[in-house]
Amino acid sequence: MFVRVKNGQVELRDRNGCYQTFASGKNINYAVIQGNEVVCNSDDGRTYIYEFNSSGKSVYGPTHVVS
Repeated sequence: MFVRVKNGQVELRDRNGCYQTFASGKNINYAVIQGNEVVCNSDDGRTYIYEFNSSGKSVYGPTHVVS
């Protein structure tokens, strides 16, 4: 699994395609998987943290927002 930022949104992907698109409207410019979380930085300087669900193929949240 890996993440890709496209048009300000985050795509959770693997080599077969996109599993989930999230963070719509948050203008994300950078995202990285760290353990069981996806950490996303936005244009306005906020950091959004999303957590993987039990299947590991989708995320929920944001569970934390850091300004």
